[in-house]
Amino acid sequence: MKSHYLLERIGSAFLTLFILASATFFLLRLAPGGPFDGEKALPAAVRENIEQRYGLNDPLPEQFVSWLKDISRGDLRESFQHEGTAVTDIIGETLPISLQLGGAATLLALVLGIPLGIAAGARHGTWLDRSVLIFTAAGTSLPSYLVASVLILIFALHLQWLPVALWEDSGAIVLPAITLGLRPLALITQVVRASVFECLGADWVRTALAKGLAESRVLGKHVLRNALIPLISLLAPITAGLVTGSFLVEMTFQLPGLGKYFVSAVLNRDYPLVMGVTLTYGMILLAFTLTADLLCAWADPRIRLDAEGGKS
Repeated sequence: MKSHYLLERIGSAFLTLFILASATFFLLRLAPGGPFDGEKALPAAVRENIEQRYGLNDPLPEQFVSWLKDISRGDLRESFQHEGTAVTDIIGETLPISLQLGGAATLLALVLGIPLGIAAGARHGTWLDRSVLIFTAAGTSLPSYLVASVLILIFALHLQWLPVALWEDSGAIVLPAITLGLRPLALITQVVRASVFECLGADWVRTALAKGLAESRVLGKHVLRNALIPLISLLAPITAGLVTGSFLVEMTFQLPGLGKYFVSAVLNRDYPLVMGVTLTYGMILLAFTLTADLLCAWADPRIRLDAEGGKS
């Protein structure tokens, strides 16, 4: 893999992160309301002192440049909502919980989704394939709050096998991980099923089978690698989305993850915390996307040649 391909992808990732951070910064400042607006208005002198302390009465361009200087030193400032607490400390305490939840959901989706997709694609049109299609349709259409409610009702309240919520038990991750992982599980199953079915219809697969090679060998050695290439490109946004998009699940199960703090920060106009979480989520998403691009280019050189202006 040529170095300029990697540098191009890294440069594009940094530019995307800068645009994301800039847009978030100015949209937050221009949105109605402020971090210190409440039901009871603050005296003018008190409000002016607070805004002076946090630099909120400076022109927006000056505030933006000042913020850029701070983050270049690794300083994400202090939270408005959690006075005296650095944003880096909040992220450091809560991000591992979101990562554990996202990792568990990703593992669940991969461990179940790939075998289900292979089985359904290899047995196209059978009862197994139709059952998998029904399952994936339900998995992609059911909202997460409904899935969470059903799981809590059955496994927590009725059977009492697992805790209802909170992060105080070793089994507390099970129901949130299933809730969060159901949709990506269905998507992965659909992608793998379609890819396997398409590969099995290719001429080179028919030739291999006609030569007497066992179907299991053709499926495992030849079909699977080609069928998983679309999954690699899909896996990056899915995995990043599981880590960064667990707001509703964390709120439903009362988990002290970063998503819960992010929702609270947005509602309370906690500028430093919103910006810090946005940067963190943006870097996670771009890191997964970059990794997927490199893996796809490694698995299929035609992708790299297209990006470099060559011919596939």
